[in-house]
Amino acid sequence: MSGAELGLSTAPFIVLLLQTCLRGYETFTQARQIGEGSQTLLWKFRIQQTRLHMWAKEWGILDESRQQRQRPGDPDDYKIITETLFRISDLIADYKVLQNRYGLSLVTEDPTFVVQRIQGRVEDVIAEEFNAFLQQDQALRRERSQNSNILKKFRWVAADKGKFETVIKDLTDYNDGLYHLLAAAERRALRQGLSAELVTTSNVNELLGLEAAAASTPYEALSQASALRRHLVMSNSADTSSELRVSGDSIALCQPPNATSGLLDRALARQTVGNEHNLVIVEWKHFDRDAADHIRLSQLNRLDALARLLHLSCKPEALRVPNCLGYFCDDWHPRVGLLFEYTGSSAPQATPPFLSLHDLLLTSKSVPFLGDRFRLALDLSLSLCLLHTSGWLHKGIRSDNIIFIQGSPLNNDESPPSLRDPLVLGFEYSRQDNPFAETDLVVSALEVHKLYRHPKSITASRDRYCRAFDIYSLGIVLLEIGFWRPISEFHTEGQSLDAFKEDLTNFYVTNLGAKTGKIYMEAVRSCLTGELADVNTNDTGSQKGFYWEVVRELARLAV
Repeated sequence: MSGAELGLSTAPFIVLLLQTCLRGYETFTQARQIGEGSQTLLWKFRIQQTRLHMWAKEWGILDESRQQRQRPGDPDDYKIITETLFRISDLIADYKVLQNRYGLSLVTEDPTFVVQRIQGRVEDVIAEEFNAFLQQDQALRRERSQNSNILKKFRWVAADKGKFETVIKDLTDYNDGLYHLLAAAERRALRQGLSAELVTTSNVNELLGLEAAAASTPYEALSQASALRRHLVMSNSADTSSELRVSGDSIALCQPPNATSGLLDRALARQTVGNEHNLVIVEWKHFDRDAADHIRLSQLNRLDALARLLHLSCKPEALRVPNCLGYFCDDWHPRVGLLFEYTGSSAPQATPPFLSLHDLLLTSKSVPFLGDRFRLALDLSLSLCLLHTSGWLHKGIRSDNIIFIQGSPLNNDESPPSLRDPLVLGFEYSRQDNPFAETDLVVSALEVHKLYRHPKSITASRDRYCRAFDIYSLGIVLLEIGFWRPISEFHTEGQSLDAFKEDLTNFYVTNLGAKTGKIYMEAVRSCLTGELADVNTNDTGSQKGFYWEVVRELARLAV
């Protein structure tokens, strides 16, 4: 029997085994905490629960958004899967095993509650309810839900925390075995997706627990994403006076913006710190000279919070944002300059020292290789996913806000430009992603900038800015990358933004498939249609949907 035939014949049984395993994991989340001070232990457990769920989606056993993919494979793979799921099930779906082997037990402060419902020894009642919780009968599940599931009346207690660590280690080993059936690129992509799946809370204590649980390799990026979100949550109550504010006298502009790129609000400068003179990138945030003082103070506080976020050393590398060194006020214009670390040479040979993606679209003499463009698309989508996971909205995703540091003078030959190491900037209007955060009206200096914005974000009766609008803007950039043409070439003079959106979705995206393939085409379509992102700003479902429908799909191409 072939691997595919074996997979088809065993799929229903494997699905049942998997559901039993996932229900076993749920017994730990349905019951209360494992004693006091156990937040980190619970998060270690949840990480393994999420890893199993993500593996099942990747393998094709759980495919909640698309038709189930049947993965061809060696017959031995399915034997390994079946045996591993059996072992996980035996470990976490049998109360007596957990009690006898690992010293875990469920306790309640009100045992008479149990005795009144079902006569008998409390331990037997608990074991009976534990096993009933794992049953697949839907009617019983509904009945238990209506009766306020008894497990919620209890909490887990570990007689020996070391033994509970053994449970986690065993579950980790089983998951590792399943993950080794995947290709290395698939394993890497799923590690990247852990943040979108798990960093969904704004509770500081829970985020601290997740950071600690994920701090060890290979979950460092998850720990960093959790820390990023925690710092943002804590900044809401922090003192707005910041050590990141520097004197404007220490900044000397040395590189005017490139006139051909439209980068009117970005320049190279030298910052003097003591006896050092370091190159920095300055991005300007312009203020209305006539704005009331309290409005300007509110805007300054938001910039301070943003500078703090982008200054953190815990930023994941995949965020693709250079280190923010601070900001300074220029009251003469008036404006504020955000300072970002310049990662190029201290004496740049290239003129200009950085180019935007928009520059490359206009000036490159040859189209970059398709594989390089796929890699760039993945880098940008993962960057946005992490930014949203941190709890921040960008509000300025455009090809002129994606830059590449130029290490040497531009070649005059026909070789395609390098798309390695993109940096994401353009945070002039960025703000926190919550319904109470104040927001600025986006005023575009160039009409072409409006083409990147969702029609609902720009009309007189515009909706409040949300994740879906950022994702739409990314879809425009992905379209540019796919065709390797600036978006202005797709727009007809006088065409409304609503009509433009319809043209992009119904005509250009369809034609994109012939150039980039179906996977890339569908990822772009998902961004533009917004099918994966609700308009609610705190929609963690869209965060996960964006990862699976866009980031994960693009990762299949960028190998």
